[in-house]
Amino acid sequence: MIADPILRNTSLHPLSRTCGEWNEMELIQISLQKIVDKVDAEFNLFATYRQTAELKCKGVEAGEKSCWPLDTPQELTPDNSIETDREAYRQAYAIAADPSQAFLRRNRYYGRRSEYQGWYLDGSETGALQDDEFFYVPHAPLGQMLLCNLPDPCENRADYAHAVDKQVNEMQQAFSNPFAVPKDGWDAERKVPYGQTSQGDDDVALQYHFWLLAYPHPDGKRLVPTLYQPGEEGGAYLLPLDIECLEMLADVIWVSKTSHCNALEYLKKLLVDQGEDGMNPIERNLRRTAGWLAENPISKRERAQQESSRRLDRIFRGQ
Repeated sequence: MIADPILRNTSLHPLSRTCGEWNEMELIQISLQKIVDKVDAEFNLFATYRQTAELKCKGVEAGEKSCWPLDTPQELTPDNSIETDREAYRQAYAIAADPSQAFLRRNRYYGRRSEYQGWYLDGSETGALQDDEFFYVPHAPLGQMLLCNLPDPCENRADYAHAVDKQVNEMQQAFSNPFAVPKDGWDAERKVPYGQTSQGDDDVALQYHFWLLAYPHPDGKRLVPTLYQPGEEGGAYLLPLDIECLEMLADVIWVSKTSHCNALEYLKKLLVDQGEDGMNPIERNLRRTAGWLAENPISKRERAQQESSRRLDRIFRGQ
């Protein structure tokens, strides 16, 4: 199992409580979870994720290298020159073939606060892909947020506020375009996502765009709203939006070209922004992209292999 910290604060409180007994943060968490549950029920997402995990791990056992939606471990190469290489290969192979790590690789720092990581929760080094290929998962765009480079607000609120003002101003006055909007498109002919992280001059900015996913919880038992950022050298950021994560987002800053607010407040704005279709932008985008999951590379590979077997059978039968 994943380290205990990320398993805290994820179960909903008894539904017997009245509305007035919930605090706003709990209401946001429950509202996000209800959206994920609703989309899951309609599109059968959890079953698709689970089948994908089983097929992926069977494929690895059979010699396949694809570990979608995670990258292929660097050590997962048949280099048997020295014992350390062989041991690294065995470890990477075991991880890649482990269904419980199909959507997030175990990491002892994951979900923790530490002196090295600062005040925010560690959601890196999970192996999640960092390019357009990741985006078969149901997702909704959130935008740019200030997180890693802010000082601990609990240690010195004045220093934190000064850093927020400085960094927001630098972003809004930047000559480049840090607020590039992802195309978030779907190629219906090739059945692949595009434009989430790659669109020419804006590629770097898009790596820092945050998204909300309908994604498996680290315990593998359910889907939960999950925060994701592709990132660059440090790896993708991937963390369930439980109460502890929402507490962190109260000090994370969402930034646009003309305004900014704490990320928790921005989530609330998205949730209450009901359109004529009765949906808010989060639900609308999760529903729009939910059907993409069934076309993920592992599922495509399985269907191609099945079709190849059927053709071989027809040839054998002389049809």
